[in-house]
Amino acid sequence: MRFRLSKILFQQQNTNTVTRRLKQTTGLVGVPVQHRWREMILKLCDDGLKSINQIPKGVFFRTQCENNFKYFQKVCNEHDDYEIVEDILNRGQVEEIIMQLEDQVDLIPKMAEWRAWEVDEEDVKIERKQATTLEYDLDIPTDHIPPKMKFLTWSGVYETEYTQEQLKEQENNNTTTENKQ
Repeated sequence: MRFRLSKILFQQQNTNTVTRRLKQTTGLVGVPVQHRWREMILKLCDDGLKSINQIPKGVFFRTQCENNFKYFQKVCNEHDDYEIVEDILNRGQVEEIIMQLEDQVDLIPKMAEWRAWEVDEEDVKIERKQATTLEYDLDIPTDHIPPKMKFLTWSGVYETEYTQEQLKEQENNNTTTENKQ
């Protein structure tokens, strides 16, 4: 028996076949090592590309999913080493990529049911109402007047300060030009 094992190992060393390296652990609690990671990713990408046909062409979600699935397939078909695939995809370990793909495939039928790409007049009204309220840090109140404005020119920076009257006059000029158009 010992002779046979050494003979098999010797034969494997002489052949030019490439053996895939296997992970010992993911280092993530509750996430087991998936030794057939490549097949799993390719299968999930195939499933995703088949089920994405439920969503009409031209919808951003469909385009994004198709691009991701095709890119993941391409990378997995070109490389057998999990470390290379993890580095190229930059989405975590292959086990995490599998979990993300499973979630994405599960989301496709739900998105098809919800039809989130369709917008009606009520949605537009709600969006407009929310856009005028100050809920986000980047919203600037309409009555906000900056204390000092700087304009970059070729010769340097001009610093100008506007009074309340000058700002109102500029605003009136802008509204009259808009009304004429």
